[in-house]
Amino acid sequence: MTIEEFLNPGNNIRFPTVPNGETNTVSEFFDNAIRVPQNPETIRKWHRLLTQYMDDPNAIILSRLYESAGQRGNWQTRRGMLTRMADGFSYACASNHFARIIFTMAYYDFVPEYEDFLRMFTEKRFSLFSFVGTTPVERERAAFRAKCYNTKFYTPGWYLAHILAVKKDEYFGFPNTDIRNIITNGANDAWIERDGCFTRNLPDILTEDQKKIAKAQFLRFVDPINYFLVPGLGRVSVYQIGEKKEIVDFMKKKYSNIFDDDYNDFLAKALGNPADTPQENCENLGAKRIAVSFGNIIQRPPADGNRNAGRQNAHERRTAYNNSEIARCLKAYLFDGLSLRRIEREVLNIVSENRGGGFVAQTMMRSFRLTTDNKGMFRGLSLDDAIIRADERLEEVLGFIKENNS
Repeated sequence: MTIEEFLNPGNNIRFPTVPNGETNTVSEFFDNAIRVPQNPETIRKWHRLLTQYMDDPNAIILSRLYESAGQRGNWQTRRGMLTRMADGFSYACASNHFARIIFTMAYYDFVPEYEDFLRMFTEKRFSLFSFVGTTPVERERAAFRAKCYNTKFYTPGWYLAHILAVKKDEYFGFPNTDIRNIITNGANDAWIERDGCFTRNLPDILTEDQKKIAKAQFLRFVDPINYFLVPGLGRVSVYQIGEKKEIVDFMKKKYSNIFDDDYNDFLAKALGNPADTPQENCENLGAKRIAVSFGNIIQRPPADGNRNAGRQNAHERRTAYNNSEIARCLKAYLFDGLSLRRIEREVLNIVSENRGGGFVAQTMMRSFRLTTDNKGMFRGLSLDDAIIRADERLEEVLGFIKENNS
């Protein structure tokens, strides 16, 4: 199977639904909420393919920079836009959508042939970012033309976390490095069309150390040995979960144990500090308490309708709304523009006072980081059309609706 065949919308894959739950320890959270590719050998193969690729003289190295910079009329976003140095070393910027594509292939135990992977870059067949949110400069000058893969390939409803941060962590051996001095932005008109492809050709040559740092960011960005999925929506910020130190330390140790030499190779080439891998064993790291509620847990009000009593006794266990009910509320808010009180009355069938009502529905919207600006924003659109137009955050919400639309 080729990559393009795998990414065909007709490919019959269905990503796991985001779970709901509560955990008290890191190991419980790993067992109940985290998703990783099930076949370790698949991750090893991907790691070796990617390290072979990044040293290929024909490779185009990817960076996560410049995906939300600039302002209307002076956009500095650079997703899909190709830069070539004087010695042929090339790079392009991409969004996290591309990492999700790689994860999905690894999750479903698919590893392409090397020549197929290389061809997808050299022939600019990959889409490095979602069609949604593209700016005029990207639409005009991207070498990798944006297209919308089916939402099922974007791990819908999940947050893709990285063990070594792509943008924040230091590059071991190169303290205080600002990668923006290596992967540069440049003026919009620096990208010039030649032979049907816009490229920025620079007269400079990067040093070997600069290339090593650029490749390190590439590997952190796209290597599945650096990935894990956490529930992408819910009462707790996905960033707080996916970047929580106790969880990241556990994943570092677990992957170090599973992948051994391959993980050490990843750390060396991704310029990760080996001293950051905990010395404690997984059992001790997993026993650490984190008390995380994950997924889309929205509690029902008490049966007597006493909303104040419900708030005072929030610690008591009560039945949560299921994903299907939450999806209907989200759809009513985003597509029908219903008020919070109308959602409670017409969708949830609960008492919603004219004064003080809307608390339950408001909690739902906030748990998905929706604001009043999002109310009715997709009015008149189909769900699939809305997914095409949404940014990455809203695409996750819409993916949840699609997954649980009944």
